[in-house]
Amino acid sequence: MQAKQLGEALRAFAQFADDAGDSRSAGELRSFADAVGLGGAQPVSKIVTKVIKHWKLQKRPAAFPESLSQSLDRVCDVLRAAGATAANKDCGTLLKLFVGEPCADTQLFCTELAAAVQAPPPVPKSKSQPVDSTHLRGLADKLEAVRTDNDRFDAAFSELQSNTKLKKGDLEVIAKEFLGYKRKFKSKAEVLETIKNRQVQDAIQASRERRIEKIAI
Repeated sequence: MQAKQLGEALRAFAQFADDAGDSRSAGELRSFADAVGLGGAQPVSKIVTKVIKHWKLQKRPAAFPESLSQSLDRVCDVLRAAGATAANKDCGTLLKLFVGEPCADTQLFCTELAAAVQAPPPVPKSKSQPVDSTHLRGLADKLEAVRTDNDRFDAAFSELQSNTKLKKGDLEVIAKEFLGYKRKFKSKAEVLETIKNRQVQDAIQASRERRIEKIAI
């Protein structure tokens, strides 16, 4: 059933309430019907799903007007007794919106419902593009080229640290090239620490070898 069709049906029930002298229930049903009807030709089930997701994203406190809930229950009872299976099912689907703590502010509830029904779809988060493997090997080669030069290595390493596009997996690829073996790491910080420690060891070893060469000469 379309949202606008169910909205029209609820307005008819509101008129019955008015005729019976229950102006409060009539007013609440009309406000609710107006909000639901904003869904137009969309199925009621789709509208309800959209509203629930929107309220969850907005972190709306779960609350509903108890008197409106009771009126909607009575509408469902009438539809069920009349054999209006589809309408009764969709009316029951609307009751999924009535969760949390009972509250008295029907107008606020209907205003929030209308806003959720008309809300544009959420913008999907852009997926970050994976870093090219050739680029990762290039970064590893850059570190390798200055492995024994502390100042130049520190400059290249600082660039690596500040590159927020690199994920832990990317750094693991660089580490594999630089260390000469593959291993798993718990975090990006551990990958970077391992690379730095290896460079320090290599720089010390290179410095020691240079001193030995000088003594030999």
